[in-house]
Amino acid sequence: MDLYYPKPGKSQQSPVGFVDHSSTNDICKNGCFATFSACANRPETPTAQGIPAAQGDEALVYANNHTNTPKPTYLTIVAQELSKYEAHQQKHKPRGRNAKNSIKAQRASHEKSKAWKRLPADDRESRVRDYAFRSESVAFTLNLTPEKQAKLQKEERPAKALADALNRRCKTLLGRAVPISLALEVSPTGRLHAHGIATLERGEWKSFREALKSAGGKLQAPATGRETDTRRLWSATGWAAYMRKSFHETAEALGTDKIVYQCNATRAGAREEYEASLARQKIARRNRR
Repeated sequence: MDLYYPKPGKSQQSPVGFVDHSSTNDICKNGCFATFSACANRPETPTAQGIPAAQGDEALVYANNHTNTPKPTYLTIVAQELSKYEAHQQKHKPRGRNAKNSIKAQRASHEKSKAWKRLPADDRESRVRDYAFRSESVAFTLNLTPEKQAKLQKEERPAKALADALNRRCKTLLGRAVPISLALEVSPTGRLHAHGIATLERGEWKSFREALKSAGGKLQAPATGRETDTRRLWSATGWAAYMRKSFHETAEALGTDKIVYQCNATRAGAREEYEASLARQKIARRNRR
């Protein structure tokens, strides 16, 4: 583009003439420099830059970075050795000094603290019931067959014998021992039955009912409908009082007072909860100083 100035002597108001001798491409180039017209940045097909791109979203472009890199060889070797060690530990139990140390550690976990021992017996039982209630436990009633009743009457600790039989069935059907508490009761007609509390996981209700029926003995029809009953525990204090309502009569009928069973897992949970609350109180008192 050429620029021409007016000749001397003419009016300064005379227009300045611009004569364009450039090509169309030059016009586009110079015009785009001043006005940013659409021809400046024409869309072009993207060229490969060495990284393959995956078009997921219309507004985003994801690079196919290979993150599934193979694991180092030493990690695989360590995992294999750990699995071998765990299998060896399951097959070969600790012996000698190691066995004594494991037994000591197990006993220490069940050791009662001084604070728990100082609590009255009623207070400890109340805390155990509250812990079972907060664990979303279920209440159950189990009617026993005459054969099972005669067998329990010969036991020195009939409540524990029934709890052991129930836990054996739970290990078979549920794969674990269920935390349970139960009390035996003899009705005015002389029929022995049990009331209890069990802490179950989700989906174990039906299998636990089968374990109850197996532990109590199979009743004959038409009494099969009254063999067992399981319901959600709504009041731990009320149900515990109902479980012990005939304690003296049952103890006299069976000839022993070992008619109540409380699992160690529930007691340990209540004890740990109480000791944790004492620790929190101690920290709070220390922070107030």
